[in-house]
Amino acid sequence: MNFSKLAAIAVVACGAAAAHAGPTDLGDGTGTYDFSGAHTHSFYVDLAPGTYSFSSTVSAFGGADVKDVWFSGSKDKSDKQSDDYSFKLGQDGSYGKNVASYTFTAPTRVFIDVKSDGSKGVSGYNGTLTVAAVPEPATTALLLAGLGMIGFVGRRRSKG
Repeated sequence: MNFSKLAAIAVVACGAAAAHAGPTDLGDGTGTYDFSGAHTHSFYVDLAPGTYSFSSTVSAFGGADVKDVWFSGSKDKSDKQSDDYSFKLGQDGSYGKNVASYTFTAPTRVFIDVKSDGSKGVSGYNGTLTVAAVPEPATTALLLAGLGMIGFVGRRRSKG
């Protein structure tokens, strides 16, 4: 086999490997992350220890059929993690729902997985994953105590 054929085979193999690569990194921490795809794929966000709430919407376009959308601590729903959560299909044809808050005691990678049968460039899905930090009760109590002290000092000065 000559060099040009070997080079062509290598390019095709690398392209195929990239097309079926592992999960896609959306980012770190809180925020709203946009993602899209055509076939079944996993997306993830890395989080520091803390309490977070999650919400997501996923909508198909171009005739794609989104069969399932789930949130998990694993990139594979068949792992049956205790934090697996399947989103429900809404009347508007999109998947989405708020997910209960989760508390992580160590750095954690969370996944949103989409099962679809679209074809690239013609049909697929678009989605968002919103990650919001939930304040700890002690932080909220400290904030309220500080506001109360400011009010007390302001009221005391206005009387004097």
